[in-house]
Amino acid sequence: MTGNETTNNLWVRTMSILKLRSNLVEKIKDFGSSFHPKLKKPLERSFLIKNINQSLTRILSIDDNKICQKITLNHLQKFDCYVDCVSSARAALEKLVVSYRIIFLDVNLPDCSTDVLINLIRSDEGNINQTVPIILTSSWLTDASKRNYLALGVNEVYIKPIKEKDFKKILIDYSVIS
Repeated sequence: MTGNETTNNLWVRTMSILKLRSNLVEKIKDFGSSFHPKLKKPLERSFLIKNINQSLTRILSIDDNKICQKITLNHLQKFDCYVDCVSSARAALEKLVVSYRIIFLDVNLPDCSTDVLINLIRSDEGNINQTVPIILTSSWLTDASKRNYLALGVNEVYIKPIKEKDFKKILIDYSVIS
């Protein structure tokens, strides 16, 4: 492959990612504004674990509960992961232009239905995170709800609080650690 072909491929990929991000963000803004009209601005925080280093495993945690975010962060920190924590679907879609190894997704986000967010992540072929494992977390779910989320494309469902051994099992199962 020549230098021009590599540059062109990179340019096409970058434009595809930007177009995907724009389309997904617009879809979620439209949905979120009609679903939760009182939502003003979602909170978003990124947590750097140890050193900022591209070799660290990148994980996205989508949860509107700061305590649950901190628990997830503390457990994953023990496994040398870089964790982006966001508290809304809108913020999550903006983060999805970066490749992640695992996505932890809470049920009942303030600005979007969990079903819609899962569908947006899984259905867009240009999304670099389309096949990334999604681990759904909730404080409670019925068996029917669990089956529904698994059918939508979630890889696993965990009931909170998730223990350190569960995080370790997830990271091993998806070849993040050995």
